[in-house]
Amino acid sequence: MDDRFQLYDLRVETVATDRPFVCGHRAGDVFEVHGEQLIFPAGQPFSMYALAALLPLLPAKQRMTHSNDWMTTDTDIACPDPHCGARFRVTRTGVRTFRHSEVTVVPLDGDLRAMAGTGVRPQTSMHASGAVGTPGRPVVITAPPVFRLDDVAVPQVPLAPGYQISSVLKGGWQLAGGHGAVVTEAALTDMAAFVEAGVTTFDCADIYTGVESLIGAFLAQRRASGSLTGVQVHTKCVPDLDALPTLTRTDVEALVDRSLRRLGVERLDLVQLHWWDDRIPGAVQAAQWLHDCQRTGKIRHVGLTNFDTAHVQAMVSAGVPIVSHQVQYSVLDRRAAGTMTDTCARQGIGLLCYGAVAGGFLSERWLGRFEPQGDLENRSLVKYKLTIDEFGGWALFQRLLEVLAAIARKHEASLSAVAIRWVLDQPAVSGVIVGARHARHLPDTLQALRLRLDAEDRAAIAAVHESAHGPNGDVYGLERIPAGRHAAIMRYNLNRS
Repeated sequence: MDDRFQLYDLRVETVATDRPFVCGHRAGDVFEVHGEQLIFPAGQPFSMYALAALLPLLPAKQRMTHSNDWMTTDTDIACPDPHCGARFRVTRTGVRTFRHSEVTVVPLDGDLRAMAGTGVRPQTSMHASGAVGTPGRPVVITAPPVFRLDDVAVPQVPLAPGYQISSVLKGGWQLAGGHGAVVTEAALTDMAAFVEAGVTTFDCADIYTGVESLIGAFLAQRRASGSLTGVQVHTKCVPDLDALPTLTRTDVEALVDRSLRRLGVERLDLVQLHWWDDRIPGAVQAAQWLHDCQRTGKIRHVGLTNFDTAHVQAMVSAGVPIVSHQVQYSVLDRRAAGTMTDTCARQGIGLLCYGAVAGGFLSERWLGRFEPQGDLENRSLVKYKLTIDEFGGWALFQRLLEVLAAIARKHEASLSAVAIRWVLDQPAVSGVIVGARHARHLPDTLQALRLRLDAEDRAAIAAVHESAHGPNGDVYGLERIPAGRHAAIMRYNLNRS
């Protein structure tokens, strides 16, 4: 019997108005609600009187409500002190699935038992009105519609003859350093949930601290249960920047062997070469050494990540059988379009795209928000905020979010799903890598697979692109500028450390 039910995750943020604060509130203070848990950032205070006013409303806000219900449309709650100008904005950020049997000992009987088997059907998302996308004014955030994971099938797409991957891949960067603590058992459970939902392909790298070993533990679990078949793991070979001038065949083979040990496998499904500085010769030679490892059976396929078009063509011309190229590609960053797409399509190289939701920036959470100031909460946001700056700044980014939100409402989908669908629809794209750290993001992500953008949708997005300033140049060109803003956030020698 299916005894699942779903609740919204919530984000509660203190926002300023035209009246002063008198209760010690600070604009931007937040906490999250996951099930019955209140999650506060470390060291952040929050008024107990304000919390007392909020608590009765939060369980109702977690429930699935009709689109006409005021609990759906209203987002701002006033501070209980009538002299204080603070407001607390409650945003539905995602959907979490629970089981009746895990949260209560009361059995499901009679009509309740019959209802439990029906599942939760899609609901109309909250409709925006008024000043959507205008920072500093109250907005109604579009909530992701709720649907069952078994309502959508994740397509398997050919990346090479006899080798298929899921069109949505689970990224591993968010499980490395700089994105918060990782609980091993929770991460393994999430991996199993992704595979169960049809996301069978995992992406990682030798320099993502601890991630290869974590995936290796997951593979060992599945091997022990006899269910290893059907999972693919893509890793990367990323020699340190300092090692590039003197890199040898032995060095490359040692990196491959280390990945084999960490993942606990006899052959790596796909190894993607990254080369930090294209002014240092040797990238083509390194790719040929990976091809040698392929010949000896240590690697099944060879791929690339973050090369410009000239280097991709050079490696193909050198006889390296490249099957994929991992690139940053999104509605904010279209550098992979044009010559890179043409070259990869002509050579039969599939584009595997990261950054499709820009570390979470392309979501309802940021619609109508002020531009963030100061330190951002993780490395992904730092990276993709630079992309937003290159795109044309915060105002143009908000305009893009408004357009994506309108398309999302039209199709009863999430804003992130629209962003992912746009990338999946681009020529030569074989898959999109999603960096979701938690399985609770799966429903939001997989909506993209049942979504179909029409000509009107594509034209609305293209109209915003006409005002974009960038990012310009070939793939990863900005990131390679010495002492540039993008290069400044890179960590170049993680193998040594």
